[in-house]
Amino acid sequence: MPDATAIDYRKLYDTFVHVLEHELGPKEDAIVGFEFGGPPDVLLFRNAPGVRGIFYVTSDLLFFERQPRNSYGRYEVAICLPTESKWAEHILYKLSQATVEEVFDAGHTADITAWVDGECTIKGLLFAKLVSFDYGGQPFGALLCVGVTRTELDYALKHGSDDLLGRLKAARAFPVTDLKRASVV
Repeated sequence: MPDATAIDYRKLYDTFVHVLEHELGPKEDAIVGFEFGGPPDVLLFRNAPGVRGIFYVTSDLLFFERQPRNSYGRYEVAICLPTESKWAEHILYKLSQATVEEVFDAGHTADITAWVDGECTIKGLLFAKLVSFDYGGQPFGALLCVGVTRTELDYALKHGSDDLLGRLKAARAFPVTDLKRASVV
């Protein structure tokens, strides 16, 4: 007899894509990775309402039971850049690996200095809620990672991530991560 609590992963994936499309517009493409032992699969959304940028969203972590749950349950990670860039795939690959070892949640920050080249102004990530939903009586979600400068990362640690998020929004540096922008603080 089948396990009554087993999740139909195909239906979970379809539900996740539907929730994302409601927020970001139609999914346009996918970059396949995890099923071959490499980086995570990444979904691309190029026409989010009111946003000039491309959202990259991982789509394998919801199924990875070793991932510690955050306040949304099992979760994916996303980033938005003004143009297509391998940088997003690289950061999401590193971050996906990190989610197996530690919990990231809305309001958290992460130092990514070791993941980027020295000329990149973005040295950290600020996490915000992208979506959350329930499936089969379990919570799931996705975090939006917003690139921040070293100065902004230090500011968030001192003044709080909500304050920094407000400043990023006021400066129109949210939700799109500009890899060459100046600090907003």
